[in-house]
Formats: sequence, C-alpha cells, structure tokens
Amino acid sequence: MAKTQTVAFLFKCTKCKRLIAPSSKNAAENKEKIKLNRFCKFCRERTEQTETKISKAKK
Repeated sequence: MAKTQTVAFLFKCTKCKRLIAPSSKNAAENKEKIKLNRFCKFCRERTEQTETKISKAKK
C-alpha cells in the first residue's frame, strides 16, 4: 500500500501578515497554493489567507 504524500502548512493573513492556522493537504493532488477567505483573529475580520511553508527551526 502506498502512503499519501501529505504536506503541513500554515495560513498567512494578507492584511496583517501573521501566521494563523496549521493545516495539511495532499501534495500529489493539489499542486497550487490554497487561498481562502477566513476569519483572522488579529485583524478581527474576514481576510484572504494564503498557504505558506512551515519553516524549520535552526539548531
């Protein structure tokens, strides 16, 4: 059985530029970045949020 290729990412608000909610997707099926209108708890309104990579912390 083949494993699915899931990728974890964060949503970033386009207005305040803060990272908001973690999520995941199947990278084999969805090649393009996800853009959604979601509620930003920092702006306190519905804004467009885009997918961003989770950066690895340096040791």
